[in-house]
Amino acid sequence: MITAVDRATRCFVGWDVAWERTTPVMQRMLDSSPRAEQYYSDLFNTYGTLVYFPGRHHFMDDKSETYSVEAGNAELRHYLARLGRKSRCFSRSIKALR
Repeated sequence: MITAVDRATRCFVGWDVAWERTTPVMQRMLDSSPRAEQYYSDLFNTYGTLVYFPGRHHFMDDKSETYSVEAGNAELRHYLARLGRKSRCFSRSIKALR
């Protein structure tokens, strides 16, 4: 699942389901999302090939501007079992932890 998040409201403003983050898939998601003045992403190469209109795109090598999408993705994985990761799930049962 590929997501776009409004940093001010932390609401998902775009999403798509895909096996790989290819340029056509990501451009389709970007085109169907509300327009923005600023776009921030991690250093994944495909982001540099997309057309951002009317705003500007910024690559971030840290999480200072992308933490809200990471938090949203973690929340999706928490509530949607199909997106879960074993590394982020744990049991609250003491018996299961022993």
